[in-house]
Amino acid sequence: RWVCQNSSFMNVSFFRMAATMVFDCTARTARSRPLVWALLVIGLASYSLLRETSHVSFKDESAVVIKTTPPVEESTTLPSVDLIKTVESPSLSLDAISTAEMPLIVWLMSYPNSGTSYTMTMVERASNLSTASNYGIEVTDPADVSLPLHSSHPEGPYWEGLSGKLGAIRQLPDRFVLTKTHCGGRCVNCGALQYVVSTEQFLDECSRTSALMGPGNSRAVQTMNPKRVARMVHLLRNPYQNIVARFHLERRHFVLRDPKLAITFPNNATGFAAWCRKLDRLYADEESILESKVRDLMQKLPCHAEFYKYVQWHNKALEIGPLMNGGAEVPMWTIHYEDYQNNFNSTVKGLMDFLELSIVSTPREFRALPDYSDHFSDRDRQHANALMKEVATSKTRPLIERYLN
Repeated sequence: RWVCQNSSFMNVSFFRMAATMVFDCTARTARSRPLVWALLVIGLASYSLLRETSHVSFKDESAVVIKTTPPVEESTTLPSVDLIKTVESPSLSLDAISTAEMPLIVWLMSYPNSGTSYTMTMVERASNLSTASNYGIEVTDPADVSLPLHSSHPEGPYWEGLSGKLGAIRQLPDRFVLTKTHCGGRCVNCGALQYVVSTEQFLDECSRTSALMGPGNSRAVQTMNPKRVARMVHLLRNPYQNIVARFHLERRHFVLRDPKLAITFPNNATGFAAWCRKLDRLYADEESILESKVRDLMQKLPCHAEFYKYVQWHNKALEIGPLMNGGAEVPMWTIHYEDYQNNFNSTVKGLMDFLELSIVSTPREFRALPDYSDHFSDRDRQHANALMKEVATSKTRPLIERYLN
């Protein structure tokens, strides 16, 4: 019973070990063979019975784990009480994975550092149901293998199951599950030969999955069929804030590798400017593949490739629908990250209605967004706005217009 209550032993390897002991024992003592085999059969039967009754009772003890504190960039308005519906919280299902294609996949398409983590955890807390991700390593305990959303599709997407990797244990929704993907054309330390992508390449990256699989939990990169996606949520953030947030994330990574870089790139406007100069210098040669008018506009702007990547990403996000759905558009819901701060209730309700999820608990708090106004001069903003207007398509321009005034 102790073995069955401890998840690290609840796997085939334990019984493989037990079987080895049985064979060793029977080889040494022929008279004990019937007794040992009988004990092994009883043990297997007991394990099956305990497994049916232990998942919820044992795992529920960890269901009170609180999620980590949100990053500094995401910050605070409490929802009013009228947003919360009085609905009974769903119980944890033991048959969470169905061989059918339910729940249906809803891609959360977000440029990195545009509010993805907040949106995912807000939906989880408000609905008390799980979300999913194309990136299995993010929802998989290092000691486990990635758990596919649909058992018939080992290529993913993936969810955390009963591991509690992300905090409270939650079952999957019945109908739609919000699923994270960052798509393509978003690399940081790269030149135009890598970040300029076609719509087909962008969609291929949206469909790319990664997981921990097999012996030693080796990483596997696979591709899911985008035709499995039923709906999409398109998340946008102010490009100036988004690009500075990208710097903060990159800085954390490279300072961790080399602490001396914290002096070269301080975590402020000065460090951001130094980072921009480095990127602009490193990949200048590859910009010859861009249109001449775009190149001319980029030369006047620090971190110009970051602004190009931002707009191109949103262009492509609005173009992939027909490629996924035989020429027809895939239903899409658009959210501006700042609307969580300005219109919290209506923004949350609109997203939850699109996902056909009930609000059964208080959504995660939203913290007031930082300003970063000192990171760009008026001249920088003038040149950035001109570049973004030039690169944006007719579909993207209305969505980013609010940031260009």
